[in-house]
Amino acid sequence: MTTMDNQMQDKRPFIRGQIAIESMRDNGFLSAAHALAELIDNSVQAGADCVDLIAFENRKSSGNGERAVKQIEKIGVFDNGSGMSKEILYLALEFGASKNRENSSGIGKFGMGLPNSSISQCRRVDVWSWTDEHEISHTYLDIDLILKGQLENIPYPENQKIPPEVLACLGEKLPKSGTFVLWSKIDRCQWKTGNSIYRHTQDIVGRMYRQFLAQDKIAIRFKSAELIEGIYVLGEENRFKANDPLYLLKDTSLPTLPGNFEGESFFETVDDYEFEVADEFGERQKVRIVGSIVKKAILQEIAKTTTKTVGHTDWGKHTLRNVGVSIVRSGRELALREDFLSTDMIQRGVGRWCGMEISFSPALD
Repeated sequence: MTTMDNQMQDKRPFIRGQIAIESMRDNGFLSAAHALAELIDNSVQAGADCVDLIAFENRKSSGNGERAVKQIEKIGVFDNGSGMSKEILYLALEFGASKNRENSSGIGKFGMGLPNSSISQCRRVDVWSWTDEHEISHTYLDIDLILKGQLENIPYPENQKIPPEVLACLGEKLPKSGTFVLWSKIDRCQWKTGNSIYRHTQDIVGRMYRQFLAQDKIAIRFKSAELIEGIYVLGEENRFKANDPLYLLKDTSLPTLPGNFEGESFFETVDDYEFEVADEFGERQKVRIVGSIVKKAILQEIAKTTTKTVGHTDWGKHTLRNVGVSIVRSGRELALREDFLSTDMIQRGVGRWCGMEISFSPALD
């Protein structure tokens, strides 16, 4: 047998799924909130004007006579976007195969968001999508089946209804088109209850999508549901509010300002500078830098509410959760560079009374 024959028989795949899948799970996200944001990106890209983040909980007891407490079993993201055909849904769970690459101005681009974010938090993800509510398609990824060698390829989508135990949480009637992503066998989410997920995601999701929320382009709602007699029953519902690190927007998640300043913006613009940069094709693209600073009169009013430094007030604590330079692409925050203040300054409660945002288009990726 020739060397060439040996090489032909020794063909190797680029990636061995059973080995690579666990490593891909570690190529991760800062938190479950950041992973969920990837799914919301897909909803925005699909033209949804409403996205529901749903925590499906069940009461479990430790078995030591302690009272059963609610814990998360599943997490769902449901939207009323354009939905996906079977062919596009088939691509949606393939790493790097997204159709978003063809949209030069969209939020998503690299085709890694849905599968990568999902497996970073759970061992199974199911996706139902439809362009006609009478024909719903379904496919899935299951880490355990992949590791056992029982799932080597993405299952081609089949017509399948959303399970009745979760369907009741999606409204009385499904929208004409939409997508429902469901995480189960959750093993890497650091938050174990619906309340903790909402508390931690409000700041992050509200900040990432602040422009969409402030302009009423989309409503993002958090819902919790408890398993009762085999059916998940909706309970608490909250709407995400914009969280503006520049504090130039009104009606945000910032606590109501004191005195006569209720309804005003907390900060004011100190710089708004726009310039152009050439992209890879030589086309000129705009970059914008905006700076803001707290209004002195409001800061003085806040100081009257405490005997400590203003950084210890609810307003000061809120600003400290938004420390950094906000990097924005297509209206969606990519990152907040948290390097404005030292740990010592934060602990002393001096507050953070300025903000900065850099925004650009995907053409400059």
